Parts: sequence; C-alpha cells; structure tokens
Amino acid sequence: MNRTNNINGTSLQGYLECSYKNLIEALGEPHMVGAAGDKVDVEWAYEIDGVVFTIYNWKNGKCYNGDAGDFVENITSWNVGGRNKNAYYLAESVTEKHAKPTAIKLISKSGMGKINHFGMNDWLVFRTL
Repeated sequence: MNRTNNINGTSLQGYLECSYKNLIEALGEPHMVGAAGDKVDVEWAYEIDGVVFTIYNWKNGKCYNGDAGDFVENITSWNVGGRNKNAYYLAESVTEKHAKPTAIKLISKSGMGKINHFGMNDWLVFRTL
C-alpha cells in the first residue's frame, strides 16, 4: 500500500463507518489536513496494484462549518473516493479490522439503482447519480 497524490479523476464511490481513531490505526496520520473554508478536514490517499482510493470527510467538519462543524475525532461517517467501485472494495478491505461496514451506500454513475448482498450481514445500496 503506497501513499499517492494521484487522485485526479476520483469521485465518491461509497461510505465507510469508522472512528477517526480507528482510521489512524489502519492508515496512519492523514495525508492532507484542511484549512478554514475547505470542504475536507482530513484525507488519506493510497494506491494498491494500480487502484487509487481516498477516505475523507465532506462538508461536516470545522473547516467548512466553523464552530458548528464536527471535530474530526467525532466523525464516524467517511466518504470513499476512487475511479470505480473497486476503490471502495479496496478501502473497505484495508480498514475492515477497524471499520463497521453497515448499510454502506455505493454510488453507481450509470444504470439502474439496485441492491446487492455483500458479505455476511452487510448490504451495498447502489443508486444512480
């Protein structure tokens, strides 16, 4: 697993439920830390076997919302970005020991929305953008 800056062309692929502390345990310190006015407070970006995934918060932290925003230490719902849904599967696999994947929504840019079973008790919900 290699840290990457090659995130151009990535977009939302799904969501991950995990504490900030557990993400640090799984991924190390964030690669990017936002500033006042940014939509993202923290972000990790990795590449494994040519698949890039990012994990980040979106518009719910102190950077974007000021005092009304959440401290990153209190955020438990994270966006997963990538160039296709394989990025989500990879991010989930890397963080599975630390994350609680429940009712994870994967985003499909084309086709009909559908629900597919994933794993023992988890469901992936696909919908069209």
